[in-house]
Amino acid sequence: TNNGMVKIEFSNSKAQVEVKVDGEVIDIGGMKEPLRLKVGEHDLLVTSGDYQSVSKSFTVRRGQEEILRVTLEPKIKPAEPLPTVKVAKSTWPTKPHQATSETKSAGPAITVGKISPNNPVTNMSELSVELGGGVKLDLVLIPAGSFTMGDDNARRPVHKVSINKPFYLGKYEVTQEQWEAVMGSNPSFFKGPKNPVEKVSWNDCQQFLVNLNAKAGGQGGKFVLPTEAQWEYACRAGSTTHYSFGDEDSELGKYAWYGANSNSKTHPVGEKKPNAWRLYDMHGNVWEWCADSCDSGQFVDSPAPIYGSTNPTTGSDRVYRGGCWSYPALNCWSAYRNSYKPGNGLIYLGLRVARVPADTVTETRLPESAPPPKIKPISPQTIEVEKPPSLVKTQVVDLGGGVKLDLVLIPAGSFKMGDDSEKPVHKVTITKPFCLGKYEVTQEQWEAVMGNNPSRFKDPKNPVEQVSWDDCQQFLVKLNAKVGGQGGKFVLPTEAQWEYACRAGSTGKFCFGDDEEQLGEYAWYSSNSGSKTHPVGEKKPNAFGLYDMHGNVWEWCQDWYGTYGAEAVDDPSGPTTGSNRVNRGGGWRYNGWHCQSAYRFINVPGYRHGILGFRVSRVPAD
Repeated sequence: TNNGMVKIEFSNSKAQVEVKVDGEVIDIGGMKEPLRLKVGEHDLLVTSGDYQSVSKSFTVRRGQEEILRVTLEPKIKPAEPLPTVKVAKSTWPTKPHQATSETKSAGPAITVGKISPNNPVTNMSELSVELGGGVKLDLVLIPAGSFTMGDDNARRPVHKVSINKPFYLGKYEVTQEQWEAVMGSNPSFFKGPKNPVEKVSWNDCQQFLVNLNAKAGGQGGKFVLPTEAQWEYACRAGSTTHYSFGDEDSELGKYAWYGANSNSKTHPVGEKKPNAWRLYDMHGNVWEWCADSCDSGQFVDSPAPIYGSTNPTTGSDRVYRGGCWSYPALNCWSAYRNSYKPGNGLIYLGLRVARVPADTVTETRLPESAPPPKIKPISPQTIEVEKPPSLVKTQVVDLGGGVKLDLVLIPAGSFKMGDDSEKPVHKVTITKPFCLGKYEVTQEQWEAVMGNNPSRFKDPKNPVEQVSWDDCQQFLVKLNAKVGGQGGKFVLPTEAQWEYACRAGSTGKFCFGDDEEQLGEYAWYSSNSGSKTHPVGEKKPNAFGLYDMHGNVWEWCQDWYGTYGAEAVDDPSGPTTGSNRVNRGGGWRYNGWHCQSAYRFINVPGYRHGILGFRVSRVPAD
């Protein structure tokens, strides 16, 4: 078309395929003229009998040609029952479901038992390791087999991987009581003995494994982090879909604690359904460190890594998998990858251990320069900003006179910004966590900083209003002078940060879905406000624990107003110049449509009105 050209090439020209573009079936054989598409992003779905479905996103660019190559792979059958494995060590199972009767006197007792006949998983064994004090570590024997690793959305290229030998994998994520039994400490923010341990770096995990092997190793087995290939293979458990159970996001809540149902915290392991190999929380709860270094973010198009090794062998980051309590469904896919610096621990990073024959794994050592793991005390006003800005879920900043400012840690992540009225919809990645006000700035907070109260609807707990963008900048200057420093600076959120935080993993019109009938549970707007503002925090929060993101007062953002581009972007901050600044969220005198997550409003930066307030963000000072 005049807007550009998109060509689709198939690896198997003989396959009978059905092609859908943006949900509509396209009759490729009967097309008499080109399909006309608007400039921007579109979705392609290709299905064909015994082949795996392929879905892709593509972008139509004016005056450009793009070729989409679709590789049709045969559907992968689940791995066959585990073959006999011969290992010279006395207590490594010699058959998939056979326990040896001999145990050495050194080390803890290990029991291997069959899964019951009525269990849906057959030919698999479990192993239980005593850690002392009644604490046990349960592992499941994972059979050898082959699978297709990656997906066609973002984790390319999809490639076949063979796991040539069985291995044990933790039935659950490592819990706080297990970590404490081995390390003698508990670094976690969300305390609970059965909750997964978190705030542990990759380096911390290596020290845990050293201690665990000293305490409970031997007997032919060594504890390690699983490789990325072992992790995805075990997560899929024979499946070829987005999740271990299928493709439907609506089913994820049965298997995972994630952004939509976690209430912004971790939960005891094993409360959700397991996958087909009886592994719990492979989706959600906490991200799980893997042994592998990370390259540029794509799979290496090469044969599978050697059993027990990592791929690639070098890299500045380490991989973690599985999604977590604060992330949306997309991040919980079986193939989804993420990575981070090995020395950094966050409140959503944990681990699951693997156990392999001691003679098949190359030992991973801490780098010589790595300091011993430490747990730093964090004062209420301190932001730990060694990439990213905090290791705590919330912060409380004292403004004096009993007035406090509450902030919530917003995790890094990606989302689709915009909607059908705020076009084009485009992918945005927030690359670093940041803190955002739990509530809109109140009149008592404004007065504690500025010494006055310009609001029309007077009440100390109501949001401040009748403040311009310029007024907000003066507030931020004084707030930073009063309580800034300590690695953090108060600013207005960017428009992208605002929408990302408002959505909190959701993709609907509102943070809770598309049903406007529910808006009154979350927002003060024209239908229920009585033509005035209300105290902050009286309505339901979103999944990130933020209140009044819909309604009460419009909130100033940092950005100049400008039109969106179609390209994916990282950390956008809007145009460098302009005449209007952006407002978001709707307000007490506006209808439900204006309260939608993607809706944009604008005003000149010097404008004051009883509908205009704001919410602060806190970011690293640099």
